[in-house]
Amino acid sequence: MDSEQPLTERTPELARWRSVWRRELRRDVLRRLFALAALVGAIIPLLTSKPVPLDSQPFPDAQAYADMAFQIANGNGFLTRIDERLPADQQPPSGQLNPSRYPPGLSLVLAPFVRFGDNELSDTQTGARFIAVLLLLAIFAASAALGGPTAAGIAALVTWMSPFVKKSSRLVMSDAFGALLTVSILAVLAVAWSPKTRERAREAWAALAGIFAGYGVLTRLSALFILVALLASVGSWRIRKFVALGTAPFLIFLGTYQWTQFGHPLKTGYNYYLPTLVAFEFGNISKENLFGERGNIHNDKLHGRLMEWSSPCDDCGSPMGKASNLVFYPSLLLGLYWIYFPPLFSLLGGWELFRRRKTVAARFGGLVVIANLLIALPYFYQGGRFVAPAALVLLAYSAAGVARLVDTWFGLRSPQTSAEAA
Repeated sequence: MDSEQPLTERTPELARWRSVWRRELRRDVLRRLFALAALVGAIIPLLTSKPVPLDSQPFPDAQAYADMAFQIANGNGFLTRIDERLPADQQPPSGQLNPSRYPPGLSLVLAPFVRFGDNELSDTQTGARFIAVLLLLAIFAASAALGGPTAAGIAALVTWMSPFVKKSSRLVMSDAFGALLTVSILAVLAVAWSPKTRERAREAWAALAGIFAGYGVLTRLSALFILVALLASVGSWRIRKFVALGTAPFLIFLGTYQWTQFGHPLKTGYNYYLPTLVAFEFGNISKENLFGERGNIHNDKLHGRLMEWSSPCDDCGSPMGKASNLVFYPSLLLGLYWIYFPPLFSLLGGWELFRRRKTVAARFGGLVVIANLLIALPYFYQGGRFVAPAALVLLAYSAAGVARLVDTWFGLRSPQTSAEAA
């Protein structure tokens, strides 16, 4: 009557499964410990970094963001005492309030640090450090979602070795915050479209991704390409409605802000301060020694040694930012300028994006990289920080690719995990 095997016959099988379970548990614990140690090691320099004095930071970006945050915290609206038509040494002492060239997204985030701090402009530097820590955590989370604990640990190590996030913790600039929102969207998509996520939960995740994308546009108008990439990658019109639901309040707020400040929902601070500026021009793609910041904000960790061929023979010093956009930005995303990751590290990320191209997260990541390049190439001003969204997407996928190889080589990757990552 009893068809079950006797306990004595099942004992070897049970022992084998216990052995497998313990081995997998030990492997998972080791990977998680590695990831945690790498994360702690990467966070410490951010928490202990010494901020650049505000009056020595890039003008007018840092001063305008900080002063608008101060005005918001003190109930004076979305204005600033910085007159962006004048250089730093010619600012009027009267303290007259002016509209800013930049949207208010970053300043809104920094305002609570002023309000609940010492009510000083320097309180915004605490906010900048906080944003840099959040960016590291977002990179860590996105890499974990794409490739598990090993990928998260590798991403933390690469971020710790690279200048961008650490330098961002010392500056009141919008680049790290914009990159934080983009990487957060990547992490959300990776979780939302994992096999374990239910359809209803996926709708909520899509709305959250829309919130991040909408706030990105409220922070930097160029982040519209992130929103377009998100809408194009999710595929289903039903899911796009949830993305739009999350995005709409921020776009409405931005249109209302620009209407009240500049007289039209589509007019920006650039129209106000630089009405004759031609920001995008095909000639900028191939123009050498283009107007830009070179290494003054985010410098190459290798001091241009891999790109000396791009500098004119009679030009001394670092070749950072002397090549045309057509050379500069692809070289930057290859790591030949080490601002985000070591040389050629991103090649594996590009392969991972192609290998996973059928997934929503990879479609989003690939579109971000392509669109970011297409926007940066014809832009009139050259700076390594302008491709931060594309670079950090590549960093997360490169970490996932390295983790896949490492876990496979050392037998740390179970077949189920490999199937989910693919």
